[in-house]
Amino acid sequence: MSFQDWLFGSEKTAPDESATDSKTDAKKDDSSAKSETGKTETKSTPLEKKPEAPTPKTIPEKKSTPITAVKPVAEQPAKAFLVAARPKSGDETEHTQKLTREELTGLKNSAAKKATPKPEPAKSGEGKKAESVEAAKLNKGEDEKPTEPLKGMEKVEDEKKSEEPPPPPLKPAAWKTEPVTEAWCPPEISRECPGLIRRDYQDHIAIERIVSPDWRVIGGSRRGRKQAFDHRFREDAMAFTSLPEATVLCVSDGAGSSKFSRLGSYIAVHETATLMAAEIAGFEKGKTEKPDVLEKALKEALKSSLDRARERIIAIAGKSNLPAKEFRGTMLTVVHFKNEKCELMIANQIGDGAVCFLKKDKTIMKLASKDSGKFSGEVSCFFTDDEAKLRTGDIEVFKEVDDIEAVFLCSDGIEDPFYPIDKRALEIFQQWYSGVQKPLKDFKDQPLQPAVMEQEAAAWALAQWLEFEKRGENDDRTVLLMHRRPINVKF
Repeated sequence: MSFQDWLFGSEKTAPDESATDSKTDAKKDDSSAKSETGKTETKSTPLEKKPEAPTPKTIPEKKSTPITAVKPVAEQPAKAFLVAARPKSGDETEHTQKLTREELTGLKNSAAKKATPKPEPAKSGEGKKAESVEAAKLNKGEDEKPTEPLKGMEKVEDEKKSEEPPPPPLKPAAWKTEPVTEAWCPPEISRECPGLIRRDYQDHIAIERIVSPDWRVIGGSRRGRKQAFDHRFREDAMAFTSLPEATVLCVSDGAGSSKFSRLGSYIAVHETATLMAAEIAGFEKGKTEKPDVLEKALKEALKSSLDRARERIIAIAGKSNLPAKEFRGTMLTVVHFKNEKCELMIANQIGDGAVCFLKKDKTIMKLASKDSGKFSGEVSCFFTDDEAKLRTGDIEVFKEVDDIEAVFLCSDGIEDPFYPIDKRALEIFQQWYSGVQKPLKDFKDQPLQPAVMEQEAAAWALAQWLEFEKRGENDDRTVLLMHRRPINVKF
């Protein structure tokens, strides 16, 4: 006999209420029989319809409404299944519920699902491994989500920020001019060279002289704001000397990294100018009558003067038990010679700075410099370095002196603000010849003034021009200028 026949019977139609009551009575009889004998009888015959038993009370018939659509098991209320499957206990009143065949089939399916075996737990090793991985994640904070600010907190923070006073504006850098307390020439050096004891040192100087009927020399040197702020001396130096037939111009910029660079620059310019003037004064007449012979004599004299000046610095350093690198500096030299038969200009440069010529056609000619580094302020060779022995022989000659209107030598304190100076040197000459009506482009400030060349006190006018301000340019500034008079160029 199949399970379906045993559960639903041989009839396919739903049983009525009388059959249900008879079945209930039959179950009671069977249970009583079990209790008496202790044995359970198994019936193999199908259920038969029994005659209706008299009921003590008349129960009105309940009309059952046909079910048109059965809800899925998942959507049925759980309470109905609990009441139908709950066993009776003691004096508890039995509550029955009529179920259709479709509902019973759903109960059977749900029971089968509950009876399906659960997946076996992972092995002990794998479980521990998974637990360790989860613990590591928690330690690292991988599973933690970033906390979001509470609603309304943004407004509170914004209000707090708005209540805070704004920070005070940054004050501009203030440069102080501090005096230097140490001696310009320390005792350990002055003992070996008494001529270096100076009592005429000044932070700013200006010089001027008419050296011939056709030429005038103007110079100015100004202590940089950086040196003044750091309690240091002006490290630039300039010097010139004139003879009836020649003029020697020298400018040197002491290296800021060297302790006694101010002494090195001072010795370099004064020794070179003095030695070169002595060389020219000793020329024989035969050396000054032919241009080729004069050119060779001037070049040899300049190289000899530079070498001897360099050796002089190294000797002073040695006597003072100091390394020569403590006297480092650059060296720029121009020599002009003119007599009735010849006129020449020669120039030499060791280190940075610039030597620029202004021609009468308003074009610029710059002396080629081989010792400047790739960056501003970088120098590949100083005057006291061993390599300078070769640089003293690099001398350029300018034979077409009639085309030259003016020439100037300057330290990097002027070269850097006007970089590239081979293109911007014309702006410098233009201001000297025409005056300063407004500051140049990218300059913070520049004193307005008339033309330097047209003033009788041209040196102080040039010193005023050196007061220009440009951001980041606070080094010493030195320029030595020689120009024709009367003026032949108008801008």
